[in-house]
Amino acid sequence: MKIYFEEIMYVHSDHVYVFLITKTKKIPLRNKLEDVEHYLPAQNFQRIHQRYVVNIDHLTKVTSEAVFIENIELPLSKKYKKTLLQHMNIFT
Repeated sequence: MKIYFEEIMYVHSDHVYVFLITKTKKIPLRNKLEDVEHYLPAQNFQRIHQRYVVNIDHLTKVTSEAVFIENIELPLSKKYKKTLLQHMNIFT
């Protein structure tokens, strides 16, 4: 299966699988989130939580505790918040 980076809205880990989430697909991978994150282009993807990496091109809203991709709410941890905001200012 071929998937383009820009199709990936976010990546989610459930400790056993990592899921690549697109608008139409949920693709399971048997990898660690860190390993998948390594292959994603840093200018587009940012870790926001221990279990989530987002494609910043798909973000529609950022609050103090969450990010939104369309109407999907994902947790934003304090640990990654500052880095996300800096990343967005640099690349947007």
